[in-house]
Amino acid sequence: MSLEMKCPYCAKGTSLAFKTRDIHRNTTPDEFRYYRCVACELIFLSPVPTDLALYYQTEYYGIPSTEEELSRRASRESHKLKVLKNFKQDGRLLDIGAGIGSFAYLAKGVGYDVEAWEMDTVCCRFMTEVGGLRVQQIVDPSHALDNASTYDVITLWQVIEHLSQPWKTLDAAIEHLAPGGILVVATPNPDSLQFRLFKDDWVHVDAPRHLHLIPMRLLEAWMEKPGIRKRILSAQFGDNTDHDIYGWRESLKNRHTQRPIRFSMFVLGGIISKLIAPFERRSDRGTTYLGVFQKMKDGEF
Repeated sequence: MSLEMKCPYCAKGTSLAFKTRDIHRNTTPDEFRYYRCVACELIFLSPVPTDLALYYQTEYYGIPSTEEELSRRASRESHKLKVLKNFKQDGRLLDIGAGIGSFAYLAKGVGYDVEAWEMDTVCCRFMTEVGGLRVQQIVDPSHALDNASTYDVITLWQVIEHLSQPWKTLDAAIEHLAPGGILVVATPNPDSLQFRLFKDDWVHVDAPRHLHLIPMRLLEAWMEKPGIRKRILSAQFGDNTDHDIYGWRESLKNRHTQRPIRFSMFVLGGIISKLIAPFERRSDRGTTYLGVFQKMKDGEF
C-alpha cells in the first residue's frame, strides 16, 4: 500500500493497480501509473501529464467532412435521446465534452435549445461552421460552470473520466440544473467483466486520457445529496452494446503486435461479445454505465 499516494476522492491510502502505455493511440512511448484506493476502489492516474492536449490528436475525434456525415453519425445516438425524453421533452441542454457534436446536433434537431462545450479547437470550429451549433471552447468545465446559467439537461457522455476535477464538476452541474432538470453521466465501468480480464490492456483505460475509472457505487454515493433523486444507474442500457463489442475487439488486439494476429483477435472479439452479451447485460458487468439524476422541484421528495 502506498501511504504517500492519497486517493483524490476519500484521501485514504492506495496501491499501484497497474502500469501501462498509450496502447490504443500510440501518441507516446511513455509509461503511466494507475493507483487503486484501498477504501473506495477509485482507480486514478498519477502523475497526470502537464499538457493533456498533446494526447488528443485530431485523429482522436474522427471529424466528419460534411454535415451529411455528421447527421449519419448523430443518428446512431438516438438511444441517448430516448433516455432524455423519459424525463425532459425539451428545454435548455448543455452537452459537456461534445467532441464533434454528434449528440448535440441530434438534440438540437428534435427541439432542445443546445449549447456545446468542447476543449478541442478544430472540433469547436467544425460544430460551429458545419453543425450550426452554439459552442464554447472550454478546458475546465468545473470552473466554467461557475459563470454559467441554468439548464434543464446537462450531459457528460463518456467525459467525466477525462476530467481532472470530476467531483467538482458534478457538484457545479447540480448547482446549475433548473428544478426538475436532469444530469446524465455515462462512463467506463471498472467493475466490468472486460476490465477484470484485460486490466492494463483494456481499451477503455485509454491512458493517459482517462484520468479516473469510477466505480458505479462511488458515483451513486457522491450523488446522494438533498434534493437529488437517482432515476437510472445501470450498465444495462442501449449505448453499451457498441461499447461492449468495441471493447472486446480492441482489447484483444491490444495484447498482440503482429498485424495478422491482431486482425484475428478483432474477429474473435466480435464473436465473444455476442456470446457473452447476456451475462454482461444481466449482471451490470457491461463496459460502461449510465447514471441519470434529477433535481427535485420545491416541495417534491
